[in-house]
Amino acid sequence: MAERRCVSVPFWDANLYCFGEHFSGPNWFTRLKRNVAILSVIDADGNCVYNNFAVSGEYKTPGAPLAPEEGPLQSIEAADENGRVFDRRHDAEFKLLTGLCGAVPVEQRPSWTASATLWSKKPLCRSCAGAVSQVEGLFPRMSVAIVVGEPKTEEDGEPEVPNGKRLKINGCPVVPSSSRPPCAVPPFAA
Repeated sequence: MAERRCVSVPFWDANLYCFGEHFSGPNWFTRLKRNVAILSVIDADGNCVYNNFAVSGEYKTPGAPLAPEEGPLQSIEAADENGRVFDRRHDAEFKLLTGLCGAVPVEQRPSWTASATLWSKKPLCRSCAGAVSQVEGLFPRMSVAIVVGEPKTEEDGEPEVPNGKRLKINGCPVVPSSSRPPCAVPPFAA
C-alpha cells in the first residue's frame, strides 16, 4: 500500500474564518486579546448563587454581560499594561463584581455567608482591586479568593480547556453550559 502524506497548506486568509472559536464553548477564550474573568459564588449551604464570566471592553461579546451604567461599586481611572489611562468600569472583574451585588438583596448582604472565587486571566488593576475591597465591605461574611493566570492542571477527570489543562472553580469542575445543571436558586431569590 502506498504511503500517504499530509500536505500542509497555509491559510493566508485564516483570520476571515472563525473555525467555531467565537460561537461556543470555552475555546472562545484561547485567542482573546482582552481580559476574561470568571466569578463563582457558593453560599454557606453549598448553593451556587452566582456563576458567570465577563470579557473586558465596552463592546458586546457573545454571551458576556455588558457593564451596567450605574451600580453599587465605584470604578476609578487606571492605566492598562500599555500605560493608557481610562475608566475601568468596563473591566471583566468590575462587571462580575457589580453583577454579584445585584444578585444579593442589600438587606441580606451584611449577614450573608458565602465563598467567592474570582479568576482573571490578567492581573487585577488598581480599580478592580478596589472593587474587590468594596465588595468585601458590602459582604463582610464572604471570603473572596482571587486567582490570576492560567488554570492549574487537575488529574481527576474534569473537562479539558483549550490549553490542555483542566479547570476547577470553588472545587467544582467547570463543565460546558449545555451539560451542566443550572445554579440552585438561593433562598433569598425564591
